[in-house]
Parts: sequence; structure tokens; C-alpha cells
Amino acid sequence: MPSFFVTIMCRELLTYLHKLIRTYISQLDLVMDID
Repeated sequence: MPSFFVTIMCRELLTYLHKLIRTYISQLDLVMDID
């Protein structure tokens, strides 16, 4: 497995995690606003 492929996969994974965290935080904010 070439190293550049690993780098791309890591970058994609980080981007995906970042989106998940942002979505989670925004939903958390909504819950806080309601409460």
C-alpha cells in the first residue's frame, strides 16, 4: 500500500470526522437552545 494512498485515506477520514463533530455540536446547540 503506497504511502500517498494512506495519506489520502487519513485526510478523508479526518474530513469525515470533522463533519460528524460539527453536526454533533450543532445538534447539541439546538438542544441547549430548546432547554
